[in-house]
Amino acid sequence: MHLCKLDQAMHEDAKFLRTPNRTNSEITDSFCVFCQTFVGASPRPAVLQLMENAHACEELPQIEPKLAAEKLLAMKKKAKASKKKGV
Repeated sequence: MHLCKLDQAMHEDAKFLRTPNRTNSEITDSFCVFCQTFVGASPRPAVLQLMENAHACEELPQIEPKLAAEKLLAMKKKAKASKKKGV
């Protein structure tokens, strides 16, 4: 997911970033933007919403959700690049 698609993936006040699953395009993954934790995945938005509501984030929001999401995406991109290099 590119940062330019960030607005499509989350609302301004959202605590979760939803991205398409890499292996199954019918499934959406959800990540907490504050603790960078995988919350859940589902093809059904209502089920994903339940998982997000059940998430007990221990991180206090120190920064705006949108900035936290950008940080999470950058971390995922860096991890993907490291995996490709075999690090």
